[in-house]
Amino acid sequence: MDTFNDEVLTIVLGFLSPEDLMRSRVVCSNWREAVTKTIVPNVKINSDEKYNALVAMARALPNLQDVSLCKHEDGGYYAGRTTSRMWYPCFRDDHKYADGISPDETEAARTADYTTHDIEIVSRFRNLRSLQIEYEAPLNGSYPLLFNFPLLQNLYVSNCHHLKFNLDMLAGFPLLKELSLWNNTSLSGNIESLRLFKDTLEKVEITLCAKIVGDFMVFADFPHLKWLDLIRTPTTGDVRDIKNYHFPMLENFHLSDNVYGGTFYKFQHLSDVPAVMRALHHLVKRQPDMFQDHSWELAEESPDWYREVDWRGTYPGPPLYVCFEHAGPRVGWRWWDKYGNECEVNWLDPEPERGSSDFEIYKEDLECLDYDMNNSYFSGYNQPPTENEYKQMCSELRDDV
Repeated sequence: MDTFNDEVLTIVLGFLSPEDLMRSRVVCSNWREAVTKTIVPNVKINSDEKYNALVAMARALPNLQDVSLCKHEDGGYYAGRTTSRMWYPCFRDDHKYADGISPDETEAARTADYTTHDIEIVSRFRNLRSLQIEYEAPLNGSYPLLFNFPLLQNLYVSNCHHLKFNLDMLAGFPLLKELSLWNNTSLSGNIESLRLFKDTLEKVEITLCAKIVGDFMVFADFPHLKWLDLIRTPTTGDVRDIKNYHFPMLENFHLSDNVYGGTFYKFQHLSDVPAVMRALHHLVKRQPDMFQDHSWELAEESPDWYREVDWRGTYPGPPLYVCFEHAGPRVGWRWWDKYGNECEVNWLDPEPERGSSDFEIYKEDLECLDYDMNNSYFSGYNQPPTENEYKQMCSELRDDV
């Protein structure tokens, strides 16, 4: 390797682990210099040893790209079947990072005697591209220094209940592409703040964060956004506001049930459903499986709702759930019950042109749908039967037994 120039040597060294890179520094002065220029992969800080190594890396490996801050581990154990055994770490409760600004006083008192580490060391890695703060990383208070990395592209924070931050603080990441914030009770802010990243964001996942507000439509004109997930946040909006030119690159779409027509939304009237399905139609045309795991249903408070005759499944249930349906390129929607009995499809598209390749695919899929429909209790119904019609149906089925 003595014949390698500096550029080639840094590429080769990039295949080594951070620990091996640190050892490589002692080979010679050329290697020491090459190591400082090497792009370093992920370092997971989950023990005293890893933290001490990070301190040493701050000067020796300035091009560290990816840091994960976690709760410190103390061994672990394997569990599960022989063919699928998984490692479960055991976490330590006697280590923490120095408290930040305005810490939770109760938590600060509880952890007063813990071994304390200086979180400032992370801020020295100015070339970070990815920062992950997870597994209840022992942080308490606000840490502005963790939100100032000009090259950062990916931020992931989960289960950090005492880490105080808001969406405005993300301004320190001007190149942010992927944002994942999951189950952080001290996170606050309005998603309007994220318009700062209109031209860079590709993924926004903010879930189980009760202090995040705003209208999901602030993302409608983001040209590169592929993933939007706002489940279990108090965000609002109305999917009927979505136009054909909105969300041009979206592939994954999950909204709070506070949003009219959002994921798990419960309709107040049967008549409310068609407008929502029409509004989402163009998204389904572009990405057929986008709403595959979505569930809409009629709310129990609805005057159109009624109770199941026999919850044991002897008879069909009320078809008060809604889903999209496909036959080739043709998209529609239908009502169904929790046992899989379906109503007729309400098509949103015309049939493909006869003789086209799309028509042949459509015809094959339609035959499958027709077969299922012939075995459904709700054949001939495009929307749920009335309560009286449903009870009469169950009564006739009982008489036939």
